Amino acid sequence: MPLTDQSGTSVLYLAPHPPSRSGIADYAAAFSAAMRDCTGCHLDWSEHDRVTGNSLRDFEACRRRVQKWIEDGVLCESRLVHAEIGIKQFDEFYTLYWIRRLAPAVRYSLTVHDPPLVVAPALYPLCFGLRSNFVRHVARALDYTQLARGVVGRVLRSAAAVVTLTEAGAASLESHYGLQNACSIPHLLASLPPEIERERPAAQTITVLFAGFWAPSKGIQPLIRAMEDVQRECGSRIRLLLTGGSDGVGSSDTFCERMRSLVMSSPAARLIDIPGYLPRETMQQTFASADIFVLPYIGGLGPSASGPLLNAMSCGLPIIATEIDTFKAEVSHGQTGELVSPNDPNALASAIIRLANDAALRTRLGKAARKRAIEVHGANAVTGQFMTLFERIMRA
Repeated sequence: MPLTDQSGTSVLYLAPHPPSRSGIADYAAAFSAAMRDCTGCHLDWSEHDRVTGNSLRDFEACRRRVQKWIEDGVLCESRLVHAEIGIKQFDEFYTLYWIRRLAPAVRYSLTVHDPPLVVAPALYPLCFGLRSNFVRHVARALDYTQLARGVVGRVLRSAAAVVTLTEAGAASLESHYGLQNACSIPHLLASLPPEIERERPAAQTITVLFAGFWAPSKGIQPLIRAMEDVQRECGSRIRLLLTGGSDGVGSSDTFCERMRSLVMSSPAARLIDIPGYLPRETMQQTFASADIFVLPYIGGLGPSASGPLLNAMSCGLPIIATEIDTFKAEVSHGQTGELVSPNDPNALASAIIRLANDAALRTRLGKAARKRAIEVHGANAVTGQFMTLFERIMRA
């Protein structure tokens, strides 16, 4: 059964999209455009008033919406539904829940961005409309109970396919939910910047870039400590650019302020710049002008994919990352970057100094990183796998 015809698309796409500010919204916009450009498959974005999933009223609103789609013919057996699901995608998860209940003949698939346990906030409606952080944290904790895992598991097992962005993610879902329908398709590159020649005169400053949300698991503190060793060895020739910051939650703000205070009191303070979150266009320029990309995580990423890592690789940046599973799956030590032990400032400093002092090594690693990003995560490679999956589901 074709995915497209003259009347439009047979794939209904459930996902947040810009101007929503989230990593999944950015991914969904890039994925929709790539599917259109590379395969000719036009995903039909679902236009509706989104719900937060914070109350039983929202739960009921999703049910009424799905019921109306059935009555209006939006949902039918000839249409495939595909959703992007992450730890904040209440609307998409509850929509799939009601499609399963009210239209069991409709086939749906989903991409899980944050496996394994908290696929989606299944029990957020038990907040009963309360929005305090304490209530949300309690509801979030309940997602680890057998009740929530049962709700999530039924939605996953009823799907025609469950996609994760890493092989470890698929294995984790199979283990936790007993899935037989999980598969991995690599994370899509949001864009492919032009290749950049990064040769630097010997006396020019080398920029080491960190990008993303700040959290205790991201290794900000050992990175700051590492810069103290870098300063003693190299003086002011190497600078660290710490972009990103808080997600707006109180505990996150507190941690970020603590890290800023640590920078201000550090002997290497003059080597560290903290510009905060940068607009997308500015961030791309920042990637283009950097020399080394660093991911000093000490844990916390689990089997999820790293968007900043793939962005850096696509820009031809050599990578310094810690030896956690997600990074080891993408970064080959000595080939596309360097891997160091987590929470080891000395090892981190040594890797930064080694790459900063060897322009030929930076160039070789950066070119290899870009080559892997294109071959594995490029639009043609990823959309081709999704198209094969969608067509298999529609033929089944």
